[in-house]
Amino acid sequence: MTEIPEPSVEAGPHLSAALVVVAAALALLAAELPLVAAAILLGSVVIHRPLLARVVGRPDGSTSLPVDSVPADRNRTLSRATLASGVALLFIGAAQALGAARFGLSVTTVSGILARTTLALVAEAVLALALVHYLKRRLR
Repeated sequence: MTEIPEPSVEAGPHLSAALVVVAAALALLAAELPLVAAAILLGSVVIHRPLLARVVGRPDGSTSLPVDSVPADRNRTLSRATLASGVALLFIGAAQALGAARFGLSVTTVSGILARTTLALVAEAVLALALVHYLKRRLR
């Protein structure tokens, strides 16, 4: 019988371990992004400078004037939208954590990374569409 040579241990495990570390780091970063964005949005509401007021701007199209000079009803609408977006992003981050804990969507497997990222992107797209619809309706 011919003996089958054993694979080289030196190149294989180091490469696969490095790929696992990189994949895990990227997956953790992707999982943390909704939470970081939520913290920024909610923090801007807490300091009474809603971030969406800066992004949407004033009715005349400028963003250079302070948010305090924006009409109260417009500022209230933008504050509510910023708050709702921040809370929704917290839920998206929590759903990713739940998916990892309950359904085994690991940060070290390609299928787990793809499933969690896809679900988060779909939820964020729905959030963006709902936000645009709400702002178009309220800021006429």
